[in-house]
Amino acid sequence: MSLQSYVRPRGLDDALAALADPRTRPLIIAGGTDVIPAMRKMRLGEPQAAGDDDDRPGVVVDLSQLDELRGIGEKDGMLLIGAATTMGAIARHELVKDRAPALAAAAASVGSPLVRNRATVGGNLATASPSADTAPALLAANAVLGLASARQGRREVSITDFFVGYRRTLLQPGEIVAYILLPLSRGLVRGRFEKVGLRNADAISMVCVAVEMELDGRVCREARIGLGAVAAVPVRAFAVEAALKDREIDEAVARECAKLVHEHISPIDDLRASARYRSWVAEAVVARMIIDMACKARS
Repeated sequence: MSLQSYVRPRGLDDALAALADPRTRPLIIAGGTDVIPAMRKMRLGEPQAAGDDDDRPGVVVDLSQLDELRGIGEKDGMLLIGAATTMGAIARHELVKDRAPALAAAAASVGSPLVRNRATVGGNLATASPSADTAPALLAANAVLGLASARQGRREVSITDFFVGYRRTLLQPGEIVAYILLPLSRGLVRGRFEKVGLRNADAISMVCVAVEMELDGRVCREARIGLGAVAAVPVRAFAVEAALKDREIDEAVARECAKLVHEHISPIDDLRASARYRSWVAEAVVARMIIDMACKARS
């Protein structure tokens, strides 16, 4: 099958109806920054070999004009972000920078300015790349994803359950990420994001880490740590979080707890880095971030 049509729905219900059509397999786009890589991967436009089952998409469904999927605001004590909101909008928004600084920093690290002004947070999650920059930040924020489809209606899932395997999520056929909810803590929560790549800009992560800590002076009341590019899926470092809870943070404690990151990661060798290097960097970056955040709390 080759791409035969292009659909730009006028409303969310129209979009969900188009995605539920069993006669074709849609290629869903919002910012469209991954279209060319997707076309190369799926060999779109190439003739089908005789006898091959063709599961390539035939229709592009463009969600970029749906107002229901865009915007940033507060709702019932939660930070609400539409899935089609661009990385640039998230990185610049004062509410995100104030209440979810790790996410703002992660969004600002994605690609180039041209990419950030097109790429969407929902697309970054739905493609399920292990190195998706916003995924660790949203894991650290304990985010909830709102999913929608014509057949199943609306449902909400924790982001910790969303990634089920390499490049796989629990999204069902015809289902999309519609919005993201981030709980807003009343305590003093500090958040940071760091990305290690082969260059300073427009790089795919070798390792990326997001940390949120609720601090009482130097005591960590709660910590959440998300990591990317170190396993088949973005992961939470639950063992590190548990070890930090109710501990007074100093350099020795931070380094001791950061060693537990290895319970959650299984990095690979590829063109960007070796598994051994990724493993060492993940531990080192987690330890440094914890130390820096605790030191800032003392000042």
